[in-house]
Amino acid sequence: MKKKDLTLSFVGLGKLGLALQASFSSKKFNTIGYDIDANLVNKIRKYKENHQENGILNIIRNNKKFKVTSDLSDLFSVSRITFITLPTPSLKNGRFSLNYLFDFFKNLKDHIGIIKSNKQIFVIVSTINPGDLSQKLSTYISKNLKLNINSEFYLAYNPEFIALGSVINDLFNADFVLIGSENKRINLLLKSIYLDFYGKKFKKNIFIMSPINAELAKIAFNAFTTMKITFANQIGLLAKKNTQIKPNDVLSSIGTSKRISNHYFQSGLPYSGPCFPRDNIAYSRFFNDLGVKNSIPTEVDKANKFILKSHLNEINKIFLKKTIKHILIVGSSYKENTPVIDHSFGEKVIQKFHKKTKITIFDFKNQKFLKQKYNNLNYYNNFKLINLKNINLVIIAHKDRNLLKFKNKIYKIPNIYDPWSLFKN
Repeated sequence: MKKKDLTLSFVGLGKLGLALQASFSSKKFNTIGYDIDANLVNKIRKYKENHQENGILNIIRNNKKFKVTSDLSDLFSVSRITFITLPTPSLKNGRFSLNYLFDFFKNLKDHIGIIKSNKQIFVIVSTINPGDLSQKLSTYISKNLKLNINSEFYLAYNPEFIALGSVINDLFNADFVLIGSENKRINLLLKSIYLDFYGKKFKKNIFIMSPINAELAKIAFNAFTTMKITFANQIGLLAKKNTQIKPNDVLSSIGTSKRISNHYFQSGLPYSGPCFPRDNIAYSRFFNDLGVKNSIPTEVDKANKFILKSHLNEINKIFLKKTIKHILIVGSSYKENTPVIDHSFGEKVIQKFHKKTKITIFDFKNQKFLKQKYNNLNYYNNFKLINLKNINLVIIAHKDRNLLKFKNKIYKIPNIYDPWSLFKN
């Protein structure tokens, strides 16, 4: 099937789904996106919603390859291959919930005829538990829609490895692509799509495997990354006890080796966000479900929490030694270039110290999610507008290099807590 004859559809126009559709449309694929939220769809049509991801608006504005709808009939009438990026929130036991996926497929009962006629290909992008595609989703669709897999519909798993705030860039510059399917025809089709997207030289970076191995690879990737971040952060803790130890000297040298690499290997704040913590726990849960002992992810999670506590204790020492009446938190979200605050260090500081002091927040991005929870704080997107005279302590919670332009102003504040030594002379 040629690209000009292929329309890709995308279900769930959230932080990943919208960016994923935009990326494919920029590569001249015909695309149509669907979301159950008609208001969100209208905002996207009017270019008023991009989830604050850099680059999306430039791609979708006046782009004839990019269309959105809140009507499933529109989607299936033009597309035979559907990428699904619906939420899979974590359950208390650490596994991922499939309820949003189940609800979506349940709502397809009125479209069974066209799905059967199309032999629709559903590609799950959302993070799911190892085994879920073959054991749960396939069974659910077959039972509730009365469709036979691999003859009347097809399923594949195709996760993305991105970080909020840089989704577009991460999609365009992927290290590799995982395709989880046991159907050779579907594998070849998805492979051809990604070769069109990245070019023929990317062939060696496309890995095709069974669904359960792709599902495991997704969470194993993030679990390993959390271990690497935590290792670096533990070296940083040593410097709190022995000032002769320079974490960056140690880490940058050994990180030069190909066996380690310097990516995600700098001492600083604990890992956070919507993916790393939960994927690490889900990885541990999968081992437990199979009765295989693996204490690494559990210990990494404990160490990460200890690192968070250590940073908060260091800040508390400043409060004990100094008179701190007003603090400035630079960076409110879990990382730079996104408003998402899941497990963010900025929010942890607010929770611990908001009763002790006045708090001002600065972030280059709109702090919309933080504002919903703490509407009594001072918020700024423009550093120049902040009155620094009454601020006694600045806490650097983002390692955004754009902050260096305010270096001289930040130095005027009596106390600075900088986990990365970003402002070190």
